[in-house]
Amino acid sequence: TRDPRTGAVSPYGINPQLAASALQDLQKSFANIQQATLTGDNPASKSGASFIFSGDGRFVMKSIRSSEFKVFTGQLVERIAARARFVLAQCTTADHPWCWASHALEHTSLVVPLLAFSNPKGNEYWIAMPAAAQWRGLVTSRNFSDLSPWGTVRYFDTKPLPAKSNA
Repeated sequence: TRDPRTGAVSPYGINPQLAASALQDLQKSFANIQQATLTGDNPASKSGASFIFSGDGRFVMKSIRSSEFKVFTGQLVERIAARARFVLAQCTTADHPWCWASHALEHTSLVVPLLAFSNPKGNEYWIAMPAAAQWRGLVTSRNFSDLSPWGTVRYFDTKPLPAKSNA
């Protein structure tokens, strides 16, 4: 759903409990902004996209094209929310910090983007998503200090249809 104040769009927005859980986790991950890392020309992206990694490495903000933003906000966000049954999710106090992640992983093996936001006047479009390994590690371990129970990972940049890479 789209936030009328900011224009940000999130599949988790259909359920206030999931949205609160996800946004609090994102805020916590970026709390120490001095530890965030900005990169351009990332080897995982052949399009030259910029990436901002949260200080603890659990989230990635990625610059995307206007067309990718339109696909996500116009076609995918509602489909993702419906297919993942986000409206039915129930968060308890015990699982609140990772409720959003647990519920998403119960319904898909894909990395579900957290939110998309834009500055159309500046031709800037961004998507925030969890880092896959840390996301799965958190759900498995339920421990913020044990995010990589399976060791080191490699990432690849994939796009939803009909978006395509410059590769």
